[in-house]
Amino acid sequence: RVFDVNTTRVDGTTPAPGAQVTFVARTIANAGTVTPSGGSPMTAAGEVRVTATADGAGVVTGVRLPEAVYDVIVVPGAGDTGGVRLTSIDLTGGAAPPAVVSLAPSASLTGLVKDEQGAPVANVRVTATPTGILAGVPGAAASAVTDAAGQYTVSVVGGGGYTLSLVPGDRAYGGHTVD
Repeated sequence: RVFDVNTTRVDGTTPAPGAQVTFVARTIANAGTVTPSGGSPMTAAGEVRVTATADGAGVVTGVRLPEAVYDVIVVPGAGDTGGVRLTSIDLTGGAAPPAVVSLAPSASLTGLVKDEQGAPVANVRVTATPTGILAGVPGAAASAVTDAAGQYTVSVVGGGGYTLSLVPGDRAYGGHTVD
């Protein structure tokens, strides 16, 4: 199936020129048949990953995808203030493709860093590194520094998984995975 999709900023109406849209299919069962040399036919399964960039009007044209369920990652173009969006679409059974995919407002991950005695720790860098489908996606990683009360807020992609690392000065406290 071939379709066009409009990208918009967080408001859902203003075009997002230069936005990058990646469609990642979940495993496609029965994607075809493969016959190895001298062997018997075998059913093939596979995955599809398609990335395209919106034009100056915020439109991605000619997206060609087989029927499947997809995770869709929308990354803002240069200079755009929107956040990365992670969403899902179902293109199985003749379902219509989306007409619009939008950038997202950031989700917030907040916490408190304490030492072994339970006292808050200031000036700790807390880094949220994306895992899974968001690993390596531009704009998905984030960091913040704890305040005097040991509190921090990190802007992350809603629905994504992250590993948190805490580094005060040159010592690392380790990591914790957050889904």
